[in-house]
Amino acid sequence: MGTGRILRRVNLFGTQTSSCKELLSLLRKEYSSLHRSFSWNTLGSSIAANILLPWKSHFCQLLTRTVHQEVKVIESKTSETDDQAVLYVHWPYCAKRCTYCNFNKYVSESINHERIAQCLETETKTLLNLSGVKQINSIFFGGGTPSLALPSTIERVINAVHDKVTFNPGSEVTLEANPTKLEMERLRDFKTAGVNRVSVGVQALNPKHLNLLGREHTVEQAISCVEKAKELYPGRVSVDVIFGCPGQTLEDWRTELHKVLSFCDDHISLYQLTLERGTPLYGWVKQKQCELPDSDTMADLYSEAIQLLDPLGLSVGWRKGLQRCSRPFGPISKE
Repeated sequence: MGTGRILRRVNLFGTQTSSCKELLSLLRKEYSSLHRSFSWNTLGSSIAANILLPWKSHFCQLLTRTVHQEVKVIESKTSETDDQAVLYVHWPYCAKRCTYCNFNKYVSESINHERIAQCLETETKTLLNLSGVKQINSIFFGGGTPSLALPSTIERVINAVHDKVTFNPGSEVTLEANPTKLEMERLRDFKTAGVNRVSVGVQALNPKHLNLLGREHTVEQAISCVEKAKELYPGRVSVDVIFGCPGQTLEDWRTELHKVLSFCDDHISLYQLTLERGTPLYGWVKQKQCELPDSDTMADLYSEAIQLLDPLGLSVGWRKGLQRCSRPFGPISKE
């Protein structure tokens, strides 16, 4: 039974059952016909973590997504192991926490750079040993704010990859960077360390929105950082931009997009702002201190971006909750 049939059955069960327990029971029976060597507990534990939801319709949507993801994992585990992979390296520290962010990160006044370098180096080697991977096709340093790392730390991780597996010259090594003065000064050193692509967290080009998002840079710093990055990494600079900021209008967004395209057209990642529990922004919205655009406006903002970028030859792809736009056949992150 393929993924498509499973998902059709999940949707059907969602209309025929009155409880999450019954839905899971029926789904389990369907999975028993797969005749594959996997444990229901592997799938069930992932689903069980999400079943305590008060609304059945929301549960069914969540379950459908979970099943879709888990089936892919199961099918990949039952097939022959691929000996090639991409590597994500997480730098867990930030100078401050942005108001909208709930990622795994820590704000610390002092970082033991030698200790974290040793940890990342050891973890990289251990992961490569355990995975059985023979070749890494690209490396992505994310976070957190990996541009706060010492260039020597980045170099040590890259060397650890070289020591353990095949990593061909010219393979993509991407580093996320914020456009602050300190991080701009390190761009050249990161290139020397082995980085050949940077993703700049511009996020907004409206001072009001930068302030609401808790960003530390100015509009001018963002533009200056991207320009410097383009000199050091020609054709390999990505810009992250958030849409759907509190109070953002279609005209605001149109102006912002034109500004972005005036200094970067290699690769653009557009993120819709989402509210995450526990963040300051979530509290402000719930307390009516600010308001996000409604769903119709969000759709208009998205459509405006597509209408503007598509005629310029920027190919468009959707992945992991973001809209990625890049030049055809140009470098694009393989994370």
